[in-house]
Amino acid sequence: MAAMQQEQPEAQPLYWDNHRVSVNLTMIFALAVAVLGIFSGSPLFFAGVGVAAYTWLTSPRRYLIFENALVIEYGRPRVKVIDFSNISHVETLSLGIGERLRVVLINGRRTMVMSRNLETFRERLDEALEKFQSQNPQGRGQDSGTQDDQGGRIIDAGGGPDYEGPSGDSTQS
Repeated sequence: MAAMQQEQPEAQPLYWDNHRVSVNLTMIFALAVAVLGIFSGSPLFFAGVGVAAYTWLTSPRRYLIFENALVIEYGRPRVKVIDFSNISHVETLSLGIGERLRVVLINGRRTMVMSRNLETFRERLDEALEKFQSQNPQGRGQDSGTQDDQGGRIIDAGGGPDYEGPSGDSTQS
C-alpha cells in the first residue's frame, strides 16, 4: 500500500538566489515597538504586531527560477508564482540605491527583484524565458495589448497617451 502512495518528486528550481538584504530592520523595529507596548500597557503593542505581520508578508526572502515560472518566496505562507506566459519583459533599473530587476507582466503590473547576484539572476532568468518561449510559441496568455502590422506586441501598460514632446508636423510661425 505504501508503494501506491508514492509522492511525486517536487520540481527543482533551475536557479535561486536570496534577497539582497538579509536583515529586515523594519521587522526588528516593529517587534521592538510591540515589546515596548507590552511594558508600557499602551496600544503600541498592536501597532508593532501589525507592522511586523505586514512586513513578514510583503518582504521577499528568496527568488526561484523554474522551467515555466518565477517564484518569489515571502514570509510563510505567502508565495508569489509568476508564470512565464504572463511576463511581458524584464528590465534592469540602475538607481542611486543600486540595481534592480523589474519584471513587467502582460497586464502592466510590475514586480521588483533584488537578488544578491543580480547579473547572474538576470542571465538565468533570460535563458529560462527564452527556452520557455521557444517551447511554447503561443505561450503568452490573453492580454490587453494589440498587435502591430509586423506581428509585434504593443502593450499600453499605463492606459494613457505616451507624450515624448512636441510632434514634428506642427508648424511654427
